[in-house]
Amino acid sequence: MDVFFHRLILLLLVKRMKLTASFFSRQWDELPIELVELLFPRLSLVDCLRLPSVCKGWSKTSSFFWKGRVCPWLMHLPNLKYRSCKFFDPCKEYTQKSNAVLGAHDHLSLHFSKDGWVVITEGKKSVFLLNPFTSQVINLPLLPLKDYFFDGISFTSVPTSPDFVVYGFFFQICGEFFEISSWRPGEEEWSVLQFWQSIPFFPSSNNPVLLRGEFYCLGRKGELGVFNPELETWNVLCKLELIHRTVPHYGNEYCHLLELDGDLISVFRTDDIRTSIRAFKLDQLEMVWKKLEHLGGMTFFVDRRNSIAITSPEKNYANRIYVPWFEDGMNSNKGIFYCMEDNKYHPSMHRVDGPVTCVWMVPNLLSS
Repeated sequence: MDVFFHRLILLLLVKRMKLTASFFSRQWDELPIELVELLFPRLSLVDCLRLPSVCKGWSKTSSFFWKGRVCPWLMHLPNLKYRSCKFFDPCKEYTQKSNAVLGAHDHLSLHFSKDGWVVITEGKKSVFLLNPFTSQVINLPLLPLKDYFFDGISFTSVPTSPDFVVYGFFFQICGEFFEISSWRPGEEEWSVLQFWQSIPFFPSSNNPVLLRGEFYCLGRKGELGVFNPELETWNVLCKLELIHRTVPHYGNEYCHLLELDGDLISVFRTDDIRTSIRAFKLDQLEMVWKKLEHLGGMTFFVDRRNSIAITSPEKNYANRIYVPWFEDGMNSNKGIFYCMEDNKYHPSMHRVDGPVTCVWMVPNLLSS
């Protein structure tokens, strides 16, 4: 173990002194991957991102991220020009320069993240996908209509895979008519499906969840709408016992839909810190939302559009719901979370703030 910690010190020296990894690679490459992965819980986020690039043998440690052993962090655009993006995890804030990608864009909004990619709109017509860690960009066709607004957006798989498809959901205010737009690589425009429904559906502002080949959309009453992309069908689950009897006014409550290990979870919260957050798990046999008094070993990360549920990598993060707020303004390193044990927000908040456009995401350092 003395050799192990000696080599750890050398690693930190490389980071601080900017020495080339090849100078030491002959020694470090001999370390078993299992020992290398023990470093992750003890390193900062930035060091974790750099670790796979130390030598060829250590590049395999990038799979560590995909096993859910690290927390998501919040990506946000800090200023009007959006010349860089920032990342905030529950402990520290980091800045990721991405001028080559973001420098030519203005008025950007973050909408969704998956597999390390983020869906971003520019203005009211343009949409593209960005991997902020590899600087890869995929430009999508212009949106179908002027001032087109997606109530939810998602995609099926990693954007570089052959079966990649983007789906955008647009609902009319009356809840009786909606459109689903889709795009596949190589297509020059969006394909549009239109649905008229006898049961009005009033969507939440959260994105749909892809589960077992179908997209689940959460309504503001707690209903679930299901879109099957293969059959091109839409159904509202009528047998589901609802959380609200009437439709809450849009904006009074944020409704989040999450998936973890095949289970659907809904979270309802407001901007009022005096109001408790409510979380429910769908009982798929009885078709009822069952209230969660605690999250056990789970941790939730929710923003206005995107939500992520994970099995907590550390006990300190368990039983918490992280929101995109900061204590005492955006320059603070203290993120805000709701503790399900005492039903309170922490830390104590004198003033809270949050980025205008942000999304929780998990990095993917691989290009495909």
